[in-house]
Amino acid sequence: MGKIDLGEFALYPLSMTNEEDKRFLKDIKDKEARKYHLKDIIRNDLKRKTAVGNSYLIKKDEVNVGYACVSDINRLGDRNITLAIHKDFRNNHIGSRFIETLSGYTLEMNLAKGITAYIDKQNEASQKVFIHSGFIHVGNLPGPAKTEIYRKR
Repeated sequence: MGKIDLGEFALYPLSMTNEEDKRFLKDIKDKEARKYHLKDIIRNDLKRKTAVGNSYLIKKDEVNVGYACVSDINRLGDRNITLAIHKDFRNNHIGSRFIETLSGYTLEMNLAKGITAYIDKQNEASQKVFIHSGFIHVGNLPGPAKTEIYRKR
């Protein structure tokens, strides 16, 4: 699978990344993804020589801006989106624009019935990004984890 062009953004499978790209993703993993359980996901993806599932480097105008993972379709017909935008590109709506673009593309192309995001209850910034992008809060995961579920259809 090759690059996915989404207009303003492009997704590059991790198998297409170079050493500079991998350092960028490692920086996200080490400095930013720690508190929201993304560290293990990104670390495992970087260890593999080919892309696992649907893990991507996000570029905007050929500049690395973040990491995304799009799951296979679940039993409800949804795909789950995991997102990490590098700190240097936050607070300018890149996350919201990317989520709007990716979810719109996924739904318009009938690649899923809906998009789901599992967000740590303490991660208010991510909650705002997904709500601004048209997602609604639909519940919480059971158990001790403080994880909220957001969905867009």
